[in-house]
Amino acid sequence: MTDTPGAPVPNDRIRVSDADRNAVAELLQRAASEGRLTLSEFSERTTAAYAAVTRGDLTGLTADLPDGVPPPRSAASSAVAPAHSGFGRQSSSADRQGERRYMSIMGDSKERLQGSIPGNLKAICVMGDLTIDLRDAIIPDNEVVISGYVVMGDLRIIVPDGIAVHNDGMQIMGDARVRTSGVAASPNGPTVRVRVTTVMGDLRVSDDTHHSTRKRGPWHRWGGGR
Repeated sequence: MTDTPGAPVPNDRIRVSDADRNAVAELLQRAASEGRLTLSEFSERTTAAYAAVTRGDLTGLTADLPDGVPPPRSAASSAVAPAHSGFGRQSSSADRQGERRYMSIMGDSKERLQGSIPGNLKAICVMGDLTIDLRDAIIPDNEVVISGYVVMGDLRIIVPDGIAVHNDGMQIMGDARVRTSGVAASPNGPTVRVRVTTVMGDLRVSDDTHHSTRKRGPWHRWGGGR
């Protein structure tokens, strides 16, 4: 239905600016760093925020958060402040320094993490398969570091679309592949940093878009794996 010329436009149909989108993205980022949103929720909502056309498109994205919908902002305040990255601001020292370990030795282990997780995860995979699924995880800090080693095994890490991934590990006669969109949903959003040493094994990091049934590595033909 076409609006009557001269009639006031309903508030939810007013077009938003880049400043409005950035304001909502900042609020979502803060909510994720406080543990209010999972990685998947943060990714989905931030993507929707940057695709919003009207105020109505933005309203539901923050309606269930304490700060609610931020007011429209002027162009002068549109920049996202780096100081609001959220790294470590809302986490206790136990969250920052704590470590959780996942192991698979000559076996097959699938770990779908849910709820709040520490900022450091350790993966140990020897002649086996280990999958760490972060799509339902809540990161108290804006960064989670996955360290450890893979020896003649297969480590797979799954993240939501739009989450930044950095692979800082080492491969020795092994293979590492990161298959993500390559575009973070928010410049200061959650980050997954992988520091895994792979020896004659495979490391695979993928997002929802690239997640598919894994292929067995050559070490399974040696009689050690399943």
